[in-house]
Amino acid sequence: MVRIDTSSSFICILIISISYWCWIAFEVWLVARERGTWTKDTQDRGSRGSIIIWWCVGIVLGIFAAPYLMPHLVLPGNAVVLFVVGMLLVWGGILLRFWAVQTLGKFFRSKVEIKEEHKLIRSGPTGISAIHPIQAC
Repeated sequence: MVRIDTSSSFICILIISISYWCWIAFEVWLVARERGTWTKDTQDRGSRGSIIIWWCVGIVLGIFAAPYLMPHLVLPGNAVVLFVVGMLLVWGGILLRFWAVQTLGKFFRSKVEIKEEHKLIRSGPTGISAIHPIQAC
């Protein structure tokens, strides 16, 4: 079973907390930058609310329920390596999302909207992946 000593555990919890709050701050910034730009002709059919609900469910299950629902789950390997790989994946996802938002610029919206001036973006992460990076993150 992967165990971490008490001092390392505190550092890991601190790093995870900072990462989580940075991600939340980024998402709040995305919504705040759109304030006053939403129109009544949004094409969103509830996907934004659904995404927020499932994010919350996933976080709550991952933090609180998983240890009780799956106490037999044991990750083999070095705890430090697993932690570093996990944090690299988290920050890789945050940075990929930020890059995608920056590439889309004024055309990025957290709700689905179709505007006349929209254009197909072929640069940044969108040009590299067949999956839209906002959906992949």
